[in-house]
Amino acid sequence: MEVIDKTVQIRAAHALVDALELNDLSETKHHLAILTQTQESYLFHKVEKIIRDLHESINNFSLDSHLIDLTEDIYVQYP
Repeated sequence: MEVIDKTVQIRAAHALVDALELNDLSETKHHLAILTQTQESYLFHKVEKIIRDLHESINNFSLDSHLIDLTEDIYVQYP
């Protein structure tokens, strides 16, 4: 994942303000798209990391031998 370049965001934000002041709809959309894309990339990266962490946790949970022992003990006590 590439790091969000704050300079690119700042330039796009300034250009967006300029386009709004000039009432230039095309440029406004263009700079909004740049700002939106950087935020979406960041969000998708974070969601991807959460999914990987969850997957790893589930795998670790299922491999935990203490959990197996605990379930067997409970099953023996309460069949």
